[in-house]
Amino acid sequence: MTPLERAQREAALWRTLVQLGTEVEPERYVRAVLRGLVDLLDARRGYVALRDDEHGVRVHVSEGCSEDQEHAIRAALSTGIIATALEEGRPIRTESALEDSRFQKRPSVVRHRIESVLCAPLGKPPIGVLYVQGRSGGRVFDTDDETLLVDLAGMLEEPLRALQVAAVRRRRVDPTQPFRDRHDLSRLIGRSEAIATVLEGVEAVYPIDIDVLLTGPSGSGKNVVARLIHDLSPRAERPFVEVSCTSIPENLVEAELFGTVPGAYTGAVDRKGLLREAHGGTLFLDEIGDLPLSQQGRLLRALESREVVPVGGARPTRIDVRVVAATHVDLEEAVDQKRFRGDLYSRLHAFPIRIPGLEERPEDIELLAEAFCTMAARQYKCQRPTISPGAVAALTTAEWPRQVRELRHVVESAVARVRSTKELTIEVRHLFPGSRAAPLTWQEHTREFQRNLLRRKLEQHGGDLNKVREELDLSRSYLYALLKAFDLP
Repeated sequence: MTPLERAQREAALWRTLVQLGTEVEPERYVRAVLRGLVDLLDARRGYVALRDDEHGVRVHVSEGCSEDQEHAIRAALSTGIIATALEEGRPIRTESALEDSRFQKRPSVVRHRIESVLCAPLGKPPIGVLYVQGRSGGRVFDTDDETLLVDLAGMLEEPLRALQVAAVRRRRVDPTQPFRDRHDLSRLIGRSEAIATVLEGVEAVYPIDIDVLLTGPSGSGKNVVARLIHDLSPRAERPFVEVSCTSIPENLVEAELFGTVPGAYTGAVDRKGLLREAHGGTLFLDEIGDLPLSQQGRLLRALESREVVPVGGARPTRIDVRVVAATHVDLEEAVDQKRFRGDLYSRLHAFPIRIPGLEERPEDIELLAEAFCTMAARQYKCQRPTISPGAVAALTTAEWPRQVRELRHVVESAVARVRSTKELTIEVRHLFPGSRAAPLTWQEHTREFQRNLLRRKLEQHGGDLNKVREELDLSRSYLYALLKAFDLP
């Protein structure tokens, strides 16, 4: 790396710190900083750990690490190089841990053949550690690298402490947390009151064998809730069979649901049908409102008798199936209009759960976008980009007529665009490339004000940084960070 490239990457790192000024999640803040640090130092791997014994907050973020490598680094928190840095409260730099008498006998060092390492504790007493390992071309970390890491650790301590405290406060007001403490709800993303209400219904219904009707707009995630009910229920080890009634041609609905026997009609083969495939488990009938009226009576008889007669067959087969149905239409209105059987509606409506649309839980949009961003990066095998505050604001205020499904597609497309341009941050233009330029966000207005203020003060004091620092009441390190971030001389 040339001196110019290093200077450019260092400026990019400081710029990242300034741009993260309104970030509220410790993990996203740390991940963005770590990426910039690994890029600046040309390190093969990076790792940041935050600990807070008082509040119980833990954050572990890695960059360039396989699962095994991250596990090995975590082990070093208590027994390896990182443990030494935390215990002694000072930075550690070694050209080769394998040849360093302080560490060469440590099991993690020997097992993973750790070479050049640089790490620095965050704060006094330490709340965590910054750690980088390995460089391309067999190069080692030098004293300049160590100085930069120590300076960065000093700058990060205060904002990270504040972020951890804020994260604890948010967790205390998360209405879904009591449910998450009792169950694995990793599939269900959200911490709004609306989602907590859904979870109340799920918790009431999952232990008992009763059919469930999920209502709500298309794309709101009814399939996720249906799967959650199944996974929590005593049927969890049995099949979960999912079908959209809209996707089955009307002339094939009977065969798909109830199965066929050979010879029932020309080309008929022995087919179990969805009800028998779901035996012992759960059958999720999505968009039940689109089930042809001609088949609704037969489905009702099967649910009530717990028997299925395949098309062309004579003998009934016993079934043990729980049905979770879902619809975006008003089934009561459909019953009034004779488009849906009232007796089937009464059967399915035994326990209704309404799934809210995004307009009812805007506070969950950022969480969903972050999750979809992670999934897309994994799918595309690329570095996970961060989502800028301006992009988050655009997502939160946008209209989502196709709900969560549409939000997911927008974020996945943005990750693909960022990947193609090798950028590291999703901006509004990546999310909505065909829209008009969005107005400046609060943060962007603030950065523009800071840039102009610094430029005026530099001109006023003839470039005397001490006078600028004193007048604006800034620390020396923060002033330098601002100058680098704003590309000011």
